[in-house]
Amino acid sequence: MIRARDTFLRSLVFAITLVIIGAVLPGCSSATNARSCTKQADCFQGEACVNQVCEPSGKPVDEEHDGSADATADAKPDATADAKPIGDDTHTTDIASEDSGREDSGNADTSVDPCTGPSCDSQHQRIAAGDGHSCALDANDAIFCWGANNVGQARPPAGAFVQLSAGRDHSCALDRQGFAHCWGLIGSRSSPPAANFRQVSAGGTHSCGIKQDGTLLCWGENTYGQTSPVPEGSFQQIGAGHTHNCGVRTNGELVCWGASASGRSDGAEGMFTQASAAVFHGCAVRVDESLVCWGANGAYQTDAPAGSFSHVGVGEYHSCALGAGGVVSCWGSDTNGRRSPPQERFVQISVGYAHSCGITLEGAIRCWGSNISGRATPP
Repeated sequence: MIRARDTFLRSLVFAITLVIIGAVLPGCSSATNARSCTKQADCFQGEACVNQVCEPSGKPVDEEHDGSADATADAKPDATADAKPIGDDTHTTDIASEDSGREDSGNADTSVDPCTGPSCDSQHQRIAAGDGHSCALDANDAIFCWGANNVGQARPPAGAFVQLSAGRDHSCALDRQGFAHCWGLIGSRSSPPAANFRQVSAGGTHSCGIKQDGTLLCWGENTYGQTSPVPEGSFQQIGAGHTHNCGVRTNGELVCWGASASGRSDGAEGMFTQASAAVFHGCAVRVDESLVCWGANGAYQTDAPAGSFSHVGVGEYHSCALGAGGVVSCWGSDTNGRRSPPQERFVQISVGYAHSCGITLEGAIRCWGSNISGRATPP
């Protein structure tokens, strides 16, 4: 009897000890259903990537964050408080005057076409900033890329191209015949249909293009209706986001479709020339060259400045626009200097997930913002 009672007491003490250890020590919970992540885009809508785990959240978390609060994302940005000296978070290269060091460069002209004149628009985009990588066209219309290359997104095909776009983990470009070529993560998003396009845009897990007759054609994942059905009509410009798209019809009407949380697909009324879609918001340029933005505004990324602009691009928590005289204006989060462009004159810009790149009037490439994987350090 005594031996049985002692055995019972020892078992009871052992069980209580296990309960206490499980409650005190972190990471001892048996709940193992949480999905892992390395950045916000790996999580579903309504989740945030916190400490490499997708957790329910009403507000996304920056890929540079470890889950801690971001003062620049939660407080109204001050135009002067976060100003940085030129070059602090800016990565540059002037490949018009120095060897880029790229493979197979040979004696080819590696300068970037400054793209001055009426052809310098979304259908002739020569610089593209994606999530973790960037790409550009050199003066010979060959593509070169830099940054993350874990799935081949920075390993472009050979040939001559007239326009390119960088997405989450893939990129697409149009050759001189108007055929689309995509590379990066293998799958439907990087498998364009055999058609002639006027413009192509790479998004999160999908891509879209405007065919020669002005109609839209999208391919890739369709979880939120971002690839089918597409709006009818003739379009002059298309911007593919992570899970939604926005395009401008030839009559100037703005149309957005796909995921609608946070109002990202609300769009705006009026007449427009160009639109850009990202993760949780979008922006567009009106025919009078003013800006309008919509969607999530946790970092004030939709508080567009007044003025005249020719092009706008949006990232996760920041936006940038090309203004009069080639001056770039950015707003929203300034984490890693993403809203602090160099004080130079540009002819083209492209806004990625957490960084941006542009081509100066002299043909040099400048990038600013997050430089994880070297995305903001052109060769």
